[in-house]
Amino acid sequence: MLIKKIKEQLNKDDKKNLLLFLVPLMLYFGYKIYIHSSVKKGNFTIGYVTKIYWPIISHKKINYTYIVNGIEYTGSDIYNSKFPMKEYDRILIQFSTKYNSESEIIKNFKISDSIKTIPKNGWKILPK
Repeated sequence: MLIKKIKEQLNKDDKKNLLLFLVPLMLYFGYKIYIHSSVKKGNFTIGYVTKIYWPIISHKKINYTYIVNGIEYTGSDIYNSKFPMKEYDRILIQFSTKYNSESEIIKNFKISDSIKTIPKNGWKILPK
């Protein structure tokens, strides 16, 4: 009887602990997904690849920098071998106009050498 009560109490505590762990985790990832979803509606700018590396436990990664309104931001993305890049390459970045630090690389777009100046707020449509 005593052992049964202890088991029941342990089961209740396990459920509480699991909830205490899962709820903040779900809120965090939900918030990150919400913030990043605004990138698809954002503007475009030119960034530069700063590093390409292969972490021990993950996909090959690209680090990059870009400037919006005079502020430099950094980002990272998964390397796609279909669209090869190397360090210091110019790349097209789409960024959130609400959260400028949220961005992603537009991998299938080649930047023309004729593009020399970039608007402070980026382009609303893809540059030609």
